[in-house]
Amino acid sequence: MKGYALTVSKKVFNSTFHILKPIDELVHRQYENVAQQMDKRCPEMRYFGAFLLNVSSWYGLVCLPETPVTTPICIVNGIDMGCNLRGITGPSMRMSQPHEDVDDNDFSMYMDITRIVRCPMFLGGAGMVSSGIYQLFVERNSEGREFLDAGMMLLFWASSMYIKDKDDEILEKDSFLKKGYDWVKKHLKSPSPVRESISLEKIIYL
Repeated sequence: MKGYALTVSKKVFNSTFHILKPIDELVHRQYENVAQQMDKRCPEMRYFGAFLLNVSSWYGLVCLPETPVTTPICIVNGIDMGCNLRGITGPSMRMSQPHEDVDDNDFSMYMDITRIVRCPMFLGGAGMVSSGIYQLFVERNSEGREFLDAGMMLLFWASSMYIKDKDDEILEKDSFLKKGYDWVKKHLKSPSPVRESISLEKIIYL
């Protein structure tokens, strides 16, 4: 029974991740576009930007209510900050894949994890920010501040994950929006012109 539940959970996870992958690539493209402009100025700027985004998420962490998951969240956020600092100071971080002569398995494993969780964090953060703004300014509900703080934390944290994941190839790929447009354009048949026969009587009376 336990093995069956594990198999079902794995299938659900894989299908969910497959659905989110196009959205993840779309968001990543925007960050990578900005990050490559930063790389032209200085290789460390990408990770310095990730550092600032991580620091911006701390306000939301401080405002989180004390729950059993608060401490683990703070620990993982600290790991993300450590990766940003290593990117600023160490050359082994400045590639999407670590150098062969540098043992950086911990970084590779962390980046693999961030590629899974960053899209749900980004979407969840955007949803919470929208809900918080609606509650604060439409419903005049002060509880919306908690949603806003938590949502901003997730957005800044996910942004830190996106911007330090260097991927030169992602800008060369067609986005899923363009793929969808091309598919619709290919399968959408243009209506054939309707030919109307005009009799001699119609021409006379025109």
